[in-house]
Amino acid sequence: NYSLGGGDRIRVNVFEVPEYTGEYQIPPGGAINLPLIGSVPVLGLTPEQASDEIARRYARFLKRPLISVNLLSPRPINIFVAGEVTRPGSYTLSLSGGAGNNPGVQYPTVLAALTTAQGVTLAADVTQVQLRRKIGPSSEQTVAINLKELIQTGRLSQDITLRDGDTIVVPTATKFNVAESRNIFAANFAASQTTPRTVTIIGEVNRPGSYLVTAGNTDAQGGATTNSGTTS
Repeated sequence: NYSLGGGDRIRVNVFEVPEYTGEYQIPPGGAINLPLIGSVPVLGLTPEQASDEIARRYARFLKRPLISVNLLSPRPINIFVAGEVTRPGSYTLSLSGGAGNNPGVQYPTVLAALTTAQGVTLAADVTQVQLRRKIGPSSEQTVAINLKELIQTGRLSQDITLRDGDTIVVPTATKFNVAESRNIFAANFAASQTTPRTVTIIGEVNRPGSYLVTAGNTDAQGGATTNSGTTS
């Protein structure tokens, strides 16, 4: 069900007419320029649908044209990751497959996106992750994803494949459970526990401000060691 779009590289085969066969990079507008028939829009079509459309146009000039459209290199997809991840923001993820002995296109999944964003934080509620996807010009579909269930049961249905324009939102947990957090942080999509964190301390303290907190031991007075000193 792969839909063609700008950035895809395809090969159009016109059987028994090799001079009309060629490789094309689909431009942003989604139309490719073919010999004899000129511009053919393929934006949003599957390779099979594009084959039928090209064959229909060649039928004016060729007797029973046989056309195939093969995806050589799929375009990357753009997604956005928000909420309790180490590095929220926009990411471009590559697709795999689509050529040679592996013609099927494999989309990246939610876990791949969270890993790219350097993992979920300790404050994340991984039972209520949201995947938001546009399904029309003015409508949006929201799917709830329970990554805790994925860890505990191995149900891969929770690791949804992504599409261009998807948004992943990792909400903040309302309650903190130490045991569950340890299980989550053992997963490969969790943030690294050794990566320094920047925290801001305000209120009735001797030295309010921002501190870079690194992994280390707690001193005898219960203070956390940072690169700026020790707080109690």
